[in-house]
Amino acid sequence: MTGLKQNDFKHLEDRLSRMRERLERLEASSDTPEFFRALTAVVMNFEELAGSDPVPVGLRPSPLPPTPGVYLFTESGKHLYVGRTRNLRARVSQHVPGTVRAMGPTLAVRLARKMTNRKPTYRERGGLKYLLAHDQAFQEAFKEAVARIRQMEVRFVEEANPLRSTLLELLVATELGTCYNSFETS
Repeated sequence: MTGLKQNDFKHLEDRLSRMRERLERLEASSDTPEFFRALTAVVMNFEELAGSDPVPVGLRPSPLPPTPGVYLFTESGKHLYVGRTRNLRARVSQHVPGTVRAMGPTLAVRLARKMTNRKPTYRERGGLKYLLAHDQAFQEAFKEAVARIRQMEVRFVEEANPLRSTLLELLVATELGTCYNSFETS
């Protein structure tokens, strides 16, 4: 087994198998079988993601395809963040920018915010652009976070269907307990 750690996957393998069986029964008796087919496809994608070989994030050129999909960042066996994108190669590389600049809610920003205890805000002072331009501690934490991410591994699965990729992102985050995902709205 080269995917997730053997004990992690064995635990999930049994749960996913039971989940797939239930979905197949529901699909057979449902007035909306296409929804249950989508859920079954999501579970199968999760199994593919969990069983896949990790790729070093800092590897250049990137072996990730420029296609839609879901990706999972892992550090020392701990699953930190899952995301979905229209371009796996481009999005994963955005998490490790070459310069310190405002790039949006990347994993590096989340790590730096945690290291410096800077909470997200919509106010200009304290916002990401402000922190990157004026907060020395945040700038240093951001640089450390980028270097840390370059040492991580990423797993991915291609998925072009937006509904299935959204459901897969939620399934991975809840089943693997990715600690840097937040589905809160402000």
